[in-house]
Amino acid sequence: MAQSVQYNAQLGGDLNEAQKKKIKEYLAKQQTSVAPVNIGDHTMKVYTAPSVEELTPGSDAFKARVAKVKHQLAESLPPRLVSVPEVVEMIRKGAVFVDVRTREQIQSQTNGRIPRGARVLPLDDWVDQLPPVMAGKKIVLTCWQGNKSTLAWEALRAQFADAYVLEGGYNAWEASGQATQSI
Repeated sequence: MAQSVQYNAQLGGDLNEAQKKKIKEYLAKQQTSVAPVNIGDHTMKVYTAPSVEELTPGSDAFKARVAKVKHQLAESLPPRLVSVPEVVEMIRKGAVFVDVRTREQIQSQTNGRIPRGARVLPLDDWVDQLPPVMAGKKIVLTCWQGNKSTLAWEALRAQFADAYVLEGGYNAWEASGQATQSI
């Protein structure tokens, strides 16, 4: 019986870049998001990008997908849900800090404010393809409360990225006294 595995960056560390590329190409060709894919002795789930409704904060589809992914995020090893002090240290060491909200969401949720040093790269724009600025780097994701960045983590994990989510998002950043900036 095949072992069920969600292929991600943690598991991908044992593969070389050519093997990762081959698996990504194979998975990209799959037409169904429901059926698992068998590769060797492992059954892998194919990543399906969120629908427009799943990217809309507050919608039932958004809440359902976030709940499913948060469960996976919480169980990831090493831990991928990180605190503000951990994020500050990761940024100091060169991690890319990304706010994944749209400019409209930033304006409505936090009056146009983002954590200081964060780049605005809306998940809605890159959900299927890793932006070049993130390639090969440690990535820390944030949003308003941590929900949309959880979906961004799911997308990046499927692309073999070394991604983390700021627990509590912008709200936790601001509450800890860290600097913010206007967009």
